[in-house]
Amino acid sequence: MSRGEEDTAYDWLDTHCEDEGEGELAESPTVVAPTNSGSMRSLKVAPAAANSQPSGATIVQVLDGWLREGSLIHEPTGIAELDKLTGGGPVYGTRWYLAGAPDAGKTALLIQVVHEALRRGVVVGLLAVDEDPDDIVTRFAQRGGHSRTNCEIRDPAVVAQMREALGNLPLRLYDASWTIESAAADLAAFAKQRAQSDPAGHPRGPRAMLAIDSLQTVTCAADVQAEANGRELPEVSAVTVRTRAIRSVATKFRLIAIATSEQGRGSYRSNDPNQQTSALASAKWSGAVEYSARVLIALRPVPNHPDLVELEIAKNKHGPRDRKFHLKIDRATQTLRAVPHDAPQLVRADRDDVAKGRVVTDAAKLVRVLEAKGELNARDLRSEVLAATGIGSDRARAALALLGDAVTSRPGPRNAKLTSLDPQRLPTEVRRALEERK
Repeated sequence: MSRGEEDTAYDWLDTHCEDEGEGELAESPTVVAPTNSGSMRSLKVAPAAANSQPSGATIVQVLDGWLREGSLIHEPTGIAELDKLTGGGPVYGTRWYLAGAPDAGKTALLIQVVHEALRRGVVVGLLAVDEDPDDIVTRFAQRGGHSRTNCEIRDPAVVAQMREALGNLPLRLYDASWTIESAAADLAAFAKQRAQSDPAGHPRGPRAMLAIDSLQTVTCAADVQAEANGRELPEVSAVTVRTRAIRSVATKFRLIAIATSEQGRGSYRSNDPNQQTSALASAKWSGAVEYSARVLIALRPVPNHPDLVELEIAKNKHGPRDRKFHLKIDRATQTLRAVPHDAPQLVRADRDDVAKGRVVTDAAKLVRVLEAKGELNARDLRSEVLAATGIGSDRARAALALLGDAVTSRPGPRNAKLTSLDPQRLPTEVRRALEERK
């Protein structure tokens, strides 16, 4: 059957991929893999009877599917160390997540991976809610050698150079008006059209990547449905349904899906590794990110090195996990490159300084509570401190010990002891911490 005949008989796009993900409904058409392995297309035959009971797959069926589909296709990220550790980069039909603290370089890394894919002819859709299209194009222009100043002045001759360098990249930008599902469907149709118009340049069919920035700010069909019903999904539920939507479209359209995600504060609030939440746990939110990711990458800024980022591969279905290396960010050109870095180990004195600093911070928080509430009995003080700051009893006792005579007490009703604050007796370091936080 010719390509044109195929398109007439089966004029929709579907896929086979490494991770088929969630099963489809019983009345969904049966998927049959085509002979041109690696293509984004699979052929659909007549739907099964609505009342038929689907049966589980056998090992032989899975192995036969491997033979029909052929070798998995990796797309390099352009970062040699990352490609080496992941077997060559992301695979079509799978999901990568880039988790990190604020300003850890998540979007910069995402754009670099996207740009590398575009250069290789992969069609990319960038569903970006955290940044405007102007900001995204500015990043690409900087990567092409233009300064941010050029992007602000917008001299016609310079803009013409940008158009010449960037205008032919197969990129589509999607803003907050698009859901994960609608952006993926539009991208898949665009990729299919490009492949059909240039069969020689696409010997294995369409290739597409959906990049999402970020998981916490985009929406999916479930978000829209909840809003239509007059409610908003809680954050954990929202992350869960969006992660499921990403998995669904990656499988359905055989897209490479890469999304950024915020890490929990526990992963970066301390410079002491012993006080940090693991990368896998900090990115998991509801558990959906951890379970769905084929590769989960954690990014952390390196203390005292503003342009250095630690990259940790926390989960890796394509190679070893728990591997770390460092990336240097050139903010002028929006590029990242792997560099050697020997992270200094915290010595005992450093750890003592970290612990003391935390006690000072806790004491300042406790002062704020006493200033706001006035006199409190011991039970109410514990409750108010926990509610306002999250500080447990052990840390609260350490903070009270540091405050010393600044915290006074007197007898109250029913033998209760009422605690209050004498601001004139605050220790110098606590007073300084309060001033810094004004």
